[in-house]
Amino acid sequence: MSYKGPLHPDPTEFGKTMALDDLVAVRLTDHFPRDGIIRPLNSAFPIESLRTSVHFTINHPVANIGSYGNWDHTTISVIAPLKALSEENDVWNFNVVDTYFVGNVQLPEGSTVLVSGRAYDDIVEQGIVDKDDLINLFGVYYECVSKATYFRLS
Repeated sequence: MSYKGPLHPDPTEFGKTMALDDLVAVRLTDHFPRDGIIRPLNSAFPIESLRTSVHFTINHPVANIGSYGNWDHTTISVIAPLKALSEENDVWNFNVVDTYFVGNVQLPEGSTVLVSGRAYDDIVEQGIVDKDDLINLFGVYYECVSKATYFRLS
């Protein structure tokens, strides 16, 4: 039997246990985690935001929630091994669609940051990556800026 979506799951998957090592935390954002640290919005924008938590989903990107949030145009994706992330930081809430930590979150070894081509100018301006490094990766810098491609910073 082939998989046909959530209404018709593959019966061979029933009863299998998932190990913590099999899970990753996924965060979509527009803010690069400098020095491997994700800071809550309140740290970066204390006047505009009271939020002191950093939110992730488990094994998938966050879904849009009507007027409460739309992540279609975010430029940075963070993928971290959940076991290591939860060992280095205190989990305040664990839920597949909303796992969060309070305060700064230190990314563990093995984390991956994917950056959209739309964010290249920002990360160069912030000194996160050198423009020459992007040219060495992709050839002509201004051609790669216009693409919605991602590159990996580990």
